[in-house]
Amino acid sequence: MSEPAKIHSHNIGKISTALSVLCAIHCIATPILALFLPFLDTHSSDWIELALIFFILILGGSSIYHGYKSHHGKTLPAVLFAIGLFLLVIGYLIHSLENQTLHTAVMIIGSLFSAGGQIYNLKLSHYH
Repeated sequence: MSEPAKIHSHNIGKISTALSVLCAIHCIATPILALFLPFLDTHSSDWIELALIFFILILGGSSIYHGYKSHHGKTLPAVLFAIGLFLLVIGYLIHSLENQTLHTAVMIIGSLFSAGGQIYNLKLSHYH
């Protein structure tokens, strides 16, 4: 693989990891802001969450796949990432049931699993 392709792939992984962390920050900050800003339209955050999940899926999935195929061949990063995505989707669906505490907890755990899988993937890809 050419050097520019490796750099591009690693940059995608870093962006995807950052999005997972941003998702966790969003999940933590939204309920806190909702306490202090009663006029905050928390339902508008549904689109933000959906967009973050989508981009985490596309960018993170691409990064995980590239790391597996081109660098390390280990499935653990993909498993962690998949668990994280599954939890993010479940958390998003729980939000529609208006259970904010459970929604926030599941989304944070999902974000951490997703970011963990991506960070581990980057580590394995970097040291290969």
